[in-house]
Amino acid sequence: MIIIDPKGDHALARNACAACEASGAGERFVYFHPAHPDRSACIDPLRNWNRKTELASRVAALIPSETGADPFTAFGWKVLNDITNGMIATGHRPNLVQLRRYVEGGPESLLQRALKVHFTRQVKDWESRAASHIRRYKDRLLEAYIAFYREIAIHEAQSVDLDGLISTYEHNREHFQKMVASLIPILSMLTSDPLQALLSPDFEPGHERLVTDMSKIIHGNKVVYIGLDSLADSTVGSAIGSILLADLAAVAGDRYNYGIDSLAPVNLFIDEAAEVLNQPAIQLMNKGGGADFRVTIATQTFADFASRLGDENKARQVLANTNNKIALRVLDSETQKYLAEGMPQIKVRSMALRYSMALRYGHNVDSHVQDEYTASYQEQIMEAEAEFFPAAMLGELPPLHFIARLSGGRTLKGRFPILLTQP
Repeated sequence: MIIIDPKGDHALARNACAACEASGAGERFVYFHPAHPDRSACIDPLRNWNRKTELASRVAALIPSETGADPFTAFGWKVLNDITNGMIATGHRPNLVQLRRYVEGGPESLLQRALKVHFTRQVKDWESRAASHIRRYKDRLLEAYIAFYREIAIHEAQSVDLDGLISTYEHNREHFQKMVASLIPILSMLTSDPLQALLSPDFEPGHERLVTDMSKIIHGNKVVYIGLDSLADSTVGSAIGSILLADLAAVAGDRYNYGIDSLAPVNLFIDEAAEVLNQPAIQLMNKGGGADFRVTIATQTFADFASRLGDENKARQVLANTNNKIALRVLDSETQKYLAEGMPQIKVRSMALRYSMALRYGHNVDSHVQDEYTASYQEQIMEAEAEFFPAAMLGELPPLHFIARLSGGRTLKGRFPILLTQP
């Protein structure tokens, strides 16, 4: 069970912990909250990957974009991919802090190390053969390495990873800064204190902090509460939720591609889902079933999704991926209308009764009164279409009462129980 709570509801965290303790497995509970770094677990969102490109895609998914394929997003992805390739080539594990360092400060030192490692592994006697290039460029060692690679080493051992990193290094610096202008703020958000330690843990051996990742959480059958502290800082909270969902989508892809090694499904609950909704989260809703993911999203109004995605049609497309819709009291008329649209029309029968009676009075009334008395009785049954549950009635539901439209076509009216940690 993974709970993502933008508000950071303490009662929800306590109830999740109490449920673990009540089942005799209190050690399964994991707590993450940027407002409480001293008792928060560290979750590394870049620890899991099978293809190196996954890491760049995970961070690039957070770049604001109307289409997801604009030049700024594409350029940001390329820069991130080149840097992660260089770090992996030099034997370093990529994390958010290192990505920020090389995006903001440039990849010079990384490229120099990557070239030296490549020469050592792939080019025989490279030091003696590169001596003339080093003398030619004097104290510009990186320029000498690049020249040696292009003139000699590339013919013996070309590396597409190095080619990409060199192109990033040689890109016009002024234009480079303009193209990554939307990427740098995201990396700054995710590496500011205390997130530097919480999302990019790099502790010495023997430390007592719990360091985990989404793969370990799922394999360990953990119950994780992730508070985003969005009430204090909604922008950073949204970025945290989005990067963790991107990591979770990568784990779901592994389960889908390489098989599920656990019989237990993964339950993901996202409160105030519109605040953290991104493309990986949408992919989880759309394709997560094959990886045995069960996603529950909660929101206040339909307009929350339309505002986040920038378009009502996109919001409808996202919500169409949900199999079951459960609505408590809803006051927003647009949301009421959206929920009522999914309910069927029903046939309603009505009966009309009509009575009539007449009695003649006067001088010429027949002595046989029954001949002067008339009466009639009529019944009429009519059938018409009507709403199964009128939209306006969604605003009249009592507290904790709900209307549920389930995937099998059933519509239910029910009431949620109130769970108390103590009697």
